[in-house]
Amino acid sequence: MIMNKNIFKCICVFLIVATITTRVFAASSVSVSLSANDTSVNSGDTITVTVNASVDSCGSGGIKLSFDSGIFQLISGKWLVSNTFMSDFSTTSKDGVFAFDGSKAISGSVFQFQLKVKDKAAIGNHTISATFKADSKSASNSVKVTVACSHSYDNNCDTSCNNCGLTRKISHSWNSGTYSKKPTCTANGTRVYTCKVCGTTKSESASKVNHTYDNSCDDSCNVCGSVRNITHTYEWTLDGEGHSQKCSVCGITQNNGGHTLETVLGNNEGGHGYKCSVCGLIPNAQAHSYDGDCDAICNECNYTRTVTHAYNEKAIYDADAHWFECMICGVTTEKAAHEPGEEATDSSDQLCLTCGYVMQRGGNHVHKASGTWHSNDVGHWSYCACLTSFDPEAHVLTEGIIDQENNTASYACKICKHVIVEELPEETVPEETVPEETVPESTEPTETIRAEKSFYGIPLWFIFACALCVSLIVNIIFIILMSIKKRGHYSK
Repeated sequence: MIMNKNIFKCICVFLIVATITTRVFAASSVSVSLSANDTSVNSGDTITVTVNASVDSCGSGGIKLSFDSGIFQLISGKWLVSNTFMSDFSTTSKDGVFAFDGSKAISGSVFQFQLKVKDKAAIGNHTISATFKADSKSASNSVKVTVACSHSYDNNCDTSCNNCGLTRKISHSWNSGTYSKKPTCTANGTRVYTCKVCGTTKSESASKVNHTYDNSCDDSCNVCGSVRNITHTYEWTLDGEGHSQKCSVCGITQNNGGHTLETVLGNNEGGHGYKCSVCGLIPNAQAHSYDGDCDAICNECNYTRTVTHAYNEKAIYDADAHWFECMICGVTTEKAAHEPGEEATDSSDQLCLTCGYVMQRGGNHVHKASGTWHSNDVGHWSYCACLTSFDPEAHVLTEGIIDQENNTASYACKICKHVIVEELPEETVPEETVPEETVPESTEPTETIRAEKSFYGIPLWFIFACALCVSLIVNIIFIILMSIKKRGHYSK
């Protein structure tokens, strides 16, 4: 025989109560409270309600829930007390029981259930209650939950909620509008705007439009003929004979006439000449003249221009400062103090970050040429960054370049590029000599000193005298021999 489930529950409760009849009146005062995870909900939402209780000692208990079934639907419920001999809850009857195997204290959450807000639930505040029983004592409490409206409107321009009738403020989405009356430069118009969502229309006044003119020099409106004050944009034009002012917009001219030149030389960026006292311009202006690319002052009118020097990338330095020299004119920048780099170590020097000057030598300083040559007409040399000079070297010159006009020859060193300019010797042309009649200043003989000529250190006069003597002796011997020969011939 199969027993009905509810009958089984009743029997279980009866048995539990029977086993603890000696403790029925053991429970003291009971306190209970309810808390919901959300107290403002909409149709379709689910809320969780927790029942909290405090009992000094009890052996069994139960719970009974109460709420408006037209607003809420009970989904589930469960006991949160632990170590129970038995616990049960029915979502249909909205109640349940529990029992311990002895008397125990309760403090905290004892039961939790979930409710769903029914569709089209009445909007407003609603009460959810629970009665908790511990042995023969019981306590009740409740929590209020507000069911809000899930507002529904026909469109973005509908001001009244279809569910609760709540009125809201809306902003229409207006189009760009069309003129029902076009404005002119003398009268306002009317523009009608239509909402792109609901079709509502509104009208607004359209301000008068501006007058229309052909250009900025046109003084009469093309529509209404209104006259305005205008200002022409004149620009001076000139030629060698005269000047005039011409409007750059409409072309009208004024101040046509000849130049009235000042007596003092004037100048501007474009050149120099005598200014016209009327138009302020310089007719037939002459270009400025300068001695070179770095010359800032015009040789003719003293006009000063801005010059940008071409400074060498490598700095010149001494022990206290460094500076840069223009490669064109040689002008230098102001001296600046050295900027120390990393401190010197055993293997490295402390260098100036700008020019490389050795501000402090390291432990193993080795002199190195800076790569910049210094020179004169004798030779060239270089310096270490610590300003120690290397020995001068002789120039290695290129072939000379002859300047016939200045009668000079230029030689450039192949290493340091130093240029040496030498003057060429002037060519000598023998002049025709005319003997002059000499008049002796004194009748006394004068000693003539002549340069003595020699051959291997032997005076030539001595050599000539010896040759003459030898020739004389040879001739004498020849004559004697011939005489002896003739005598012998005759004796035969």
